[in-house]
Amino acid sequence: MFCVFGMSEKKEDVEIPFATYDVEGRKKAKQKEHEHSEHSHSKEHNIFNIKKEKGEIVIPLHPIKLNARTFERSIFIAIILFLASLLVFKPAFIFWEGNPLVKETASNDVVGAVTTENSSNDTIEAETAEEEEEEEEEEEEPEETSSGGLTGKIKLIVGVIGSEEKDTGGKITSVGFVVDNQKSAFVPQVKIYIFDADSRDIYKTRPRETYEAESVLGAGKKLSKVVSVLAQFPDTSGGKTVKLELYDAETDELLDDGSKVVVIS
Repeated sequence: MFCVFGMSEKKEDVEIPFATYDVEGRKKAKQKEHEHSEHSHSKEHNIFNIKKEKGEIVIPLHPIKLNARTFERSIFIAIILFLASLLVFKPAFIFWEGNPLVKETASNDVVGAVTTENSSNDTIEAETAEEEEEEEEEEEEPEETSSGGLTGKIKLIVGVIGSEEKDTGGKITSVGFVVDNQKSAFVPQVKIYIFDADSRDIYKTRPRETYEAESVLGAGKKLSKVVSVLAQFPDTSGGKTVKLELYDAETDELLDDGSKVVVIS
């Protein structure tokens, strides 16, 4: 009996102090938090009353608590309002008189109209030029005899001959001519010879330049041409001979009255 009483007494000595300490500690902690909260609230309330008595406007601020769901809804509503404002105000902006886009489009339309007008003017000018060319061609009517037909001859007429003189000689730079076709259509070919008394025989038999027309010269038409040549002479004294021969390029035949000679002194 003695042993049992001693063990139970020892157990009560260990458990009772431990349980008492835990409960009292929690009560004291809760009491301190409550006192601190009341003290803070009373302090804020006193400051609010003091400022109010002085005539100051005091707005108490309360913390706003937002959760994730409320935040997402707010963003969604803001996007919907923004899109709705675009649908309402954008058409009004388009038709606004001060809209720079409208003015730019109008100016582009004006520029397009001016360009079209200029293009039409250019077309009219081109047509006028073509009409003038046709009139010039019509003016070059075939020379008719008293009986009303062509003369039946092809004339070669020597035109302007370009030359340059220097201190130590000179040179011939160009030869002009006119082919008057009063016969039948052909392709003119003109050979140009230039020489003087001191020139070698090769220059008397070989042309300096040969011109051949690119198209057929019709009956009653004229061909005027200036051909560039280069014939240099060390001495300008004495006559310089310029000889032109007119051929039919297709048959390589020298035409009647197709040779002309001009002597430049």
